[in-house]
Amino acid sequence: MTEGLFVAFEGLDGAGTTTQARRAARFVEEETGRSPALSAEPTDGPIGSQIRRCLEGEIAFDPATLALLFAADRLDHLDREIGPRLAAGDVVLLDRYSLSSFAYQRADGVDGDWLRTINARARAPDLTIYLDVPPSVCVDRLTDDGRGSDRFEREETLEAVEKAYREAIEAERTAGNDVLVVDGTQSPDAVAAAVRAAIERRL
Repeated sequence: MTEGLFVAFEGLDGAGTTTQARRAARFVEEETGRSPALSAEPTDGPIGSQIRRCLEGEIAFDPATLALLFAADRLDHLDREIGPRLAAGDVVLLDRYSLSSFAYQRADGVDGDWLRTINARARAPDLTIYLDVPPSVCVDRLTDDGRGSDRFEREETLEAVEKAYREAIEAERTAGNDVLVVDGTQSPDAVAAAVRAAIERRL
């Protein structure tokens, strides 16, 4: 049986992870002869639904509790969906994964070493694609999409997340994991082309 491929898309809010994951899924389906499995975290599962309620302001969790929920949702996701699809030889394309936890929860004040401990059982992707877009550009995009809040507060938050992402990427590479940084300020077509080339090299 053909071995599956696990690809995670990462980046700041507004970097284009959802758009590029969807475009990659179309590419895999139409041009590679492989079956894509497109998914996202937090999931729509029983744990992920609680995370989404928190992110939407319906309920509140402290940062450490939220980090634990993300880790639990990730393991459940691996067990229910990612693992079986990889075993079937599919190309799993995931909009956000563990690197998001290492960036967003770390920027929220959660200890980085503890984050790695609670996520230690989550297998690493075969390839992580980080869409590199400056916080100011992300805020512009979010504002244009009607998702902007206070500009200064949003940009300040994303700057902290970007710093945490840089540290997390360095740690992943030190651990031997494959992280590709793509210039996300290019046109969507140019970014998609870089993503396609990276996936093709690993199929």
